Amino acid sequence: MDSWIGLLKKDFLLMKNRLLVFLLIDLAVFALGWYLHIREIGFVQQPELNWLLYDNDLIKFIPLVIAMGIHVLFIGNYILMSLNKEGKQLHLWLHNPQSAIALLGSKLVNGFIALIVSLGLLIILTIINLIPFLSELSFYLGDLTKLLLYFVVNIILLSLLIGICFMFFWTIYHVLKSRIGRWSVLVIIILINLFIWIFASFESSAVYDQLILWGEYNLEFSTLESFNHSDEEFGEMVSNHLGENLFDALIGVLFFVIAAWLIEKKVEV
Repeated sequence: MDSWIGLLKKDFLLMKNRLLVFLLIDLAVFALGWYLHIREIGFVQQPELNWLLYDNDLIKFIPLVIAMGIHVLFIGNYILMSLNKEGKQLHLWLHNPQSAIALLGSKLVNGFIALIVSLGLLIILTIINLIPFLSELSFYLGDLTKLLLYFVVNIILLSLLIGICFMFFWTIYHVLKSRIGRWSVLVIIILINLFIWIFASFESSAVYDQLILWGEYNLEFSTLESFNHSDEEFGEMVSNHLGENLFDALIGVLFFVIAAWLIEKKVEV
């Protein structure tokens, strides 16, 4: 266990500068929201806290919401950059006494921690923007908090799945690279597009509905439904299925195990 903690620290130090860049980007997104807000009300006019949430106030939140959504790609991007750094000295990384599961697990955990830190900063910045309006929103605060947590959890889970997929295809790329050289880039692009097509076709099939879409659950946001003209659309937005969650988890575990097996058995320097 101590050796794996050491590996975790090594991977953190490898990517600490990149994490700092991501956090600076989060702050830049926050500043962009304020710039758009001030431009909307006019540079010559001083911003006033009138305790009412108008359209020009909402502008401050748009860059933050977009940044949160983009975080579904965060772990994949983070892992890919970390693996590419290891790829420059692949022979040293592959000869690490730790198992391939430990090596990839360290990358995944580091990406997860970095995601939590970055999302946490964005949430704090969002709360800072909300402070002047807390009295106005106090009635909705419970449901707003629950809705935010719902989307943050879904962003984290989707980011983990995409991160494992990136790890899986990175491993396949290096298996192919040792055998067909530069043609591996073309093959991996074809494989990724083929995977997306197969998954999209399966997801839209009747078989998927029968096998996967079971155990539907919905979160209730009674105070927020008044904002929506269609309660049905709002309900669909916050509904999910246990079968779908289990299917995504199985895909993630399967791809992770296959990637670890390929690294141990098939990847050559």
